[in-house]
Amino acid sequence: MNANVKQGGRPTWIVVVLAASVLSITLGPVFQALAASDSLKTAVHVSIILPPSLELRRSELTAEVNAAIDSAASFFARHGFSINADSVIDSAYIFATVAAARTHCAARFGVPEASVPKTFGGTVNGHILLAVAPAAYKAIFSKLYGAKKWSEDEYRKLLVHELAHRIHALIAVDLFGSEDGMGPRWFFEGLAIRCAGQFNGSARQRSLSRDELQRYIEQDGQDKLPSPIYPIYRRMFDAAASRVSIHWLISHAGDSNFVMQLLQASQSDAK
Repeated sequence: MNANVKQGGRPTWIVVVLAASVLSITLGPVFQALAASDSLKTAVHVSIILPPSLELRRSELTAEVNAAIDSAASFFARHGFSINADSVIDSAYIFATVAAARTHCAARFGVPEASVPKTFGGTVNGHILLAVAPAAYKAIFSKLYGAKKWSEDEYRKLLVHELAHRIHALIAVDLFGSEDGMGPRWFFEGLAIRCAGQFNGSARQRSLSRDELQRYIEQDGQDKLPSPIYPIYRRMFDAAASRVSIHWLISHAGDSNFVMQLLQASQSDAK
């Protein structure tokens, strides 16, 4: 999970670098969900690149990455998009510190290091996952959301979140010809948050009404949502998914009238 100036969102210079050539995706017919188990349990072969200080944790971190790939791919499979989990990524760089991650990302993306958020947690560049180590992420999470909200599965959720963006981007390219098909920011972030099971406390709050969802969508378009923004994105996505199916949402997010269709939908329109 990355954080922009509003403690949420993905820097645009990271969003646009995802590539579509290395993942095999088979899309089911629109509105037709595929039968899928809770977990694909796919054998995943990923090279894990670690600094010397993390070498003793190689087995643990490899297991975390593999489990995250399985979790993200299984989520999309349950909603009608069959993913070759073994092709989502082929390598993962895990950094011991945020400083090391920021230096690496600045060089990789050709941007000033100052433009990489100080709360950088992870991203995916093509077929490569980039993420900070669990201890570094715990410090970031605690700073943004409070230490009391941290749980030991939050690191896995970070990895699933970033891999969800990867899979979603590739599906969008397949459906719409470009990553613009991922839809508006609140939607693709909300989808990744839901996929990862982040901010489930927000999901237990009263569902947003149509008018509240519309107001939040307008505020997000104007960069006026209050911080922290990720829990709000979770509520927005859950409100959308209560009106239409997740398969429908992903399949139509790239439509020019996506928001209008969503707001006009009734409970039975697209399920």
